[in-house]
Amino acid sequence: MRGIAFLLHYATKHNISFSILVNIKKLGNPSYIVMNSGEGKQQLYAGMMLLARIKVENVMIPSMTFGQILHHHAVRHPYVIACAERVVMENWNLPVSTDGFVLENVGRGLKLERLRQGRKHQGTLMKHA
Repeated sequence: MRGIAFLLHYATKHNISFSILVNIKKLGNPSYIVMNSGEGKQQLYAGMMLLARIKVENVMIPSMTFGQILHHHAVRHPYVIACAERVVMENWNLPVSTDGFVLENVGRGLKLERLRQGRKHQGTLMKHA
């Protein structure tokens, strides 16, 4: 969670609009938790409050189904931050223009490591065309 909090602060500092999708089942439509796209301090506050409510014991949507949801989201939004284990993310069929990165815990810090690179926009950091 600390890595996601860092990315939310980074996006806010650099005026990057972001939304959050969480692979947790909920009643209604959509069947997962979503925070609509926005930017600024209010968006940061809402995102941090959302992260604070996530519990390990929450029921999740099957990972391949959530991968399809992320694919549709990535087509419409320039930045996508997905929290998942490396093995799960490697099996998702995201758009070819989406670069994939993983946050790895390194001691007391975090390291951003490239998971895969989109073919259309090589060299673009966490950006979807």
